[in-house]
Amino acid sequence: MLSYLQVGLYAFLFATSIIIAIGPQNIFIIKQSIYQKKPYLAAFICASCDFSLITLGVYILSSHINDSLLSMLKWIGILFLIIYAITNIKEAINPKKNVKIESNKEEKKSFSAKNTIRLSFAFSLLNPHVYIDTVLILGSLGAKHEGYERLFFIIGASFASYLWFFLNAYIGTKMNYIFSKPAVSRSFDILVSLIMLAMAYTIYKL
Repeated sequence: MLSYLQVGLYAFLFATSIIIAIGPQNIFIIKQSIYQKKPYLAAFICASCDFSLITLGVYILSSHINDSLLSMLKWIGILFLIIYAITNIKEAINPKKNVKIESNKEEKKSFSAKNTIRLSFAFSLLNPHVYIDTVLILGSLGAKHEGYERLFFIIGASFASYLWFFLNAYIGTKMNYIFSKPAVSRSFDILVSLIMLAMAYTIYKL
C-alpha cells in the first residue's frame, strides 16, 4: 500500500509542476471567475478533461499519437487562440465596459451553462499543450507502472488538476472587486488577448 501512495504522491507533485505554468485553461478559468461566469463548472470540466486524457494516455494513447496528429492539433489550437484573442479585444472596446461588473447582471445571466461547457471543452481539447502534458508526458510516465500503481498514478496526477483549477476559480472570484472598474476590466481583456496571441506564437514555434 505504501508503494501505491508513493506513486500517487509522485504523480501529484509531477503533474502540479506541469499545470501551474500559465496556460489557456488557467487564463480561461481565471477570467470566468472574475466575470462570475460559472467558474467552478469550468474548473470541473477542464480538470475532468485532464483526468480523461491522462487515463487514455496511461492505458492507450501515449504510444499512438504521431506527428501528423500533433501537427493538426497545433494549427487548430493556434486558430482557436487567435479567435479568442480577437474576441477579448472586442470586449475591451465594447461600450458596455462602462458598466461595472457587479451591476452588469444581464451579461452574467445571458452567459449560460451551455456557453461555459462549450468553452471549457474547447480550451481543454483544442490546446496541443494539453495533449503533450497529459497524454504524452504523464501518460508515458504512468504507463511504466503496472497494476494498481497505474490507477494511483492517475488519481494523483488528476487530483493535481482538480485542485489547481478549483484554486484558480476560487482566487478569481475573490479578485472580482479589483476588476469592478471598467478601466481595469478593459486592461485585463487586452492582457488576456496578448497572452493568448503569445501562446499561439509559442505553439507555432513547437
